[in-house]
Order: sequence, then C-alpha cells, then structure tokens
Amino acid sequence: MVWTEAAEFAKAYELLAAHRLSSGLSIPDCLIAAMAITRSARLYTFNSKHFKVVAGLDTQEPYTRP
Repeated sequence: MVWTEAAEFAKAYELLAAHRLSSGLSIPDCLIAAMAITRSARLYTFNSKHFKVVAGLDTQEPYTRP
C-alpha cells in the first residue's frame, strides 16, 4: 500500500481534464495512472484499453490469460 502525494493528485487532475471527455477515463484510473507515472513504475493491468490514452504510462498485462 502506498499513500498518494500532492503532486500525484495534481497530475491526476491534469489527466482527468485532458482525457475525461474524449476517452471516458475515470477518476480512479487517472489517480492510478498519475501515481505510476510520478513514481516511474510499470502498471500491470488487464484493463490496458482505458490507459492507452495516457502518454508516458508504461502498462503491461501481468500474465497471459488462458
């Protein structure tokens, strides 16, 4: 578990303003993306279609589903 920093909230707001209307990116998705970008972390998710609009975000599926 990690706590969200103020800079990550600001980045999430930027992402929300940029992508909410065009792609429907949700508030929780913006916060997750902002935390990953700010911390230079790879985001492991099966929901990559929501995150592909976010530039600079490194996403990968955790494993191949059968």
